[in-house]
Amino acid sequence: MDKDFFVQELEARSGMLYRVAYTILHDDDACRDALQDAALKACQ
Repeated sequence: MDKDFFVQELEARSGMLYRVAYTILHDDDACRDALQDAALKACQ
């Protein structure tokens, strides 16, 4: 997968990903951490 494509798709879906994370975690900081961890794992 191309890095630019990955970043573009991640940015396009960040709102939906955040809403799903918030539904589970109910904490803004935890959501941001979870999304960052997921993005790092996905690009490895």
